[in-house]
Amino acid sequence: MDDTANVGDLIVDNPVAITFPDGILGFEELRHFAIVENETSALCWLQSLENSHIAFPIISPFLVHEEYAFELDDDALAKMDIKDLSDVMVYSIVTIPENIKEMTVNLRAPLLVNLNKCLGRQIVLRDERYPIKQEILREG
Repeated sequence: MDDTANVGDLIVDNPVAITFPDGILGFEELRHFAIVENETSALCWLQSLENSHIAFPIISPFLVHEEYAFELDDDALAKMDIKDLSDVMVYSIVTIPENIKEMTVNLRAPLLVNLNKCLGRQIVLRDERYPIKQEILREG
């Protein structure tokens, strides 16, 4: 892959590539991504393999909201070919504004990744306990 906007040169083997058949909300035309982990931070990048200028900062929502939980219906399980929930990683997209203290995470629309099938899907939860913009860095 070409030089990416956020993570520099990136080489991804096919087994590491994650396919999102429905894309990501607002970026439905992009279907192939790689998760680029950061050794010094909980923040990772969901890097598009089709457009080197598109990458989403992502984080485990469980690091932001300890009691974060939701149920997957049978349709969602089938679409993701999920046989065992231990095969699924959950991420949330982070918004990083100019003032980093105002960084937020979208807990309403998590990203699910079936590690065994290299298959991803973004779902929108109906649970209003989880905001679209949850502050990450709280003062106090």
